[in-house]
Amino acid sequence: HIAVSGSALPYLDHTVTLDATTQAGYDGTPSIDVDGALLGGVGIDGCISDTGGMVVQGFVIRHFSGAAVRFDDGGGNVIQGNYLGTDVAGTLAQPNQVGVWLAGGADNSIVGGSGAGEGNLIAFNTEDGVRVNGPAGILILGNSIYANGHIGIDLPGGTVDPFAVTVNDTNDVAP
Repeated sequence: HIAVSGSALPYLDHTVTLDATTQAGYDGTPSIDVDGALLGGVGIDGCISDTGGMVVQGFVIRHFSGAAVRFDDGGGNVIQGNYLGTDVAGTLAQPNQVGVWLAGGADNSIVGGSGAGEGNLIAFNTEDGVRVNGPAGILILGNSIYANGHIGIDLPGGTVDPFAVTVNDTNDVAP
């Protein structure tokens, strides 16, 4: 494993692919560890961008006081094959505040996938596993999402309790 300790990934203001699966030694589990444990402050995200078409795959991202991965604008982002909120083995709690946060115009983004190795492990984060706050057309599939502090997938907008489960709308197809 390669450890990047004490710093977040840089703020990304242009489309880029961050693909740790291409690193030597990658064996189907994340091999680059981005650990924010040494960072002070509140609301520090592991990876943040407001540009569309971003790809983040094959990382362990843990110990951030904000989101492990946050996209505020720009759609068509892909987040696959990551461990968010766990140790490098995927077994111990090493939480972020939120695993994945999609806000604003991050429309048509994908969290996980149906192919081998595309699902994310999103666990032990202090708030939500995945928070979708505004964008449309989001696909969340093939992930293992459990043991997060609030709920696994948060679709804010409820009128009674902002942390309650949001009822599917008429366009959602439930299994």
